[in-house]
Parts: sequence; structure tokens; C-alpha cells
Amino acid sequence: MSVLSSGIGIWQGEKQRREGEKAMSGLNRPTYEIPKELYDNLSDAEKMEVEGLTPQQKKDFVQNVERSQQSALKAQADRKGGLMGLQAMMQQETSAYSGLTSMDAAARKESELRKQASVMQAREAIAGAKDRRYQEQMGNYQQDLQSAQGMIGAGQQNTMSGIQGIGSAMLQVGAATYGGGGQNKVQTTP
Repeated sequence: MSVLSSGIGIWQGEKQRREGEKAMSGLNRPTYEIPKELYDNLSDAEKMEVEGLTPQQKKDFVQNVERSQQSALKAQADRKGGLMGLQAMMQQETSAYSGLTSMDAAARKESELRKQASVMQAREAIAGAKDRRYQEQMGNYQQDLQSAQGMIGAGQQNTMSGIQGIGSAMLQVGAATYGGGGQNKVQTTP
């Protein structure tokens, strides 16, 4: 009976070992897709237009300059001002338009910095997702690898246990057959 149970142990051990090796050879890392929303975020951030002042802000500013120019012209006519007043008025208009250009350039620079920050943030999110994907894959791979190695080890241990059981049974049979067991000896008294 011991030989039979040891033989079954060997068979089960070899089966476990083969299953472990098969599991190990078939290890596949899970694939993790970076969410489309992160790519869309990056794409949108990169496509953002760098703008200065809005067209409405520019229009309002120009209208204010024109109104103040008309008021200045009217006041100049009422005072019967000469060329000197006209020159000062033109200088004010030029300064106002120069101010508009400066404000627009500053707004464009601020918009460009916001765009750069947005793009960098989107890229960091993509990099973070890629890093999480790698960590997940490595964790799953290590877990599957350890499981397969455990099956192989258990199979080998069960096989060796079965072999030892058969060897032990064979020793018992040999001892009983060849008189090593002490039961078949005849004692003689002097």
C-alpha cells in the first residue's frame, strides 16, 4: 500500500511541476491602456492658442482712444487751439496705441505661460499613468512568477517524497525478504 501511495505522490508531484512550468512559460503581463482622456488633455493643451487681449478688449480700447481723441479735438476747436494742441493730442493717441500693444504683448506672454504650464501638467499626468502601468505590470508579473515557482517547488518536493516513500518501502520489502527484519530468525539455545 505504501508503494502505491508513494507512486501516486510521484505522479501528483510531476503533474504539479508540469503545471507550474506551463504556468511559468505562459506568463503574460497585463496590458494597461493609458486613458484616452489623458491623451486628449495633452492634445488640447498643446493646441491651445496663445492669445493676447480678446478682440472685444481691443475694440473697446480703440473706441475709448477714438472717443478721447474726438473730445480732445472738440475741446481744441472750442479753445481755438493751434498746432501745438493738435501735436499733443496726436502724441496722446500714439501713447495710447503703444499702451494697447504693450498690454496685448503682456497678455500674450501670460497666455503662453499658462499654455506651457497646462502642457507640462498634461505630460506629467501621462508620465504618471505610464509609471503606474509599469508598476502594475511588474507587480502582477512577480506574483504570477512566484506562484509558478511555488508550484514547481511543491511538485519537486512531492516527487522526492514519493521517491523516498518507494525507497523506504523497497528497503522494508528487502529486509523482510532477505532476513534483515529479525522476524524470520530462529533462535537456538545452548
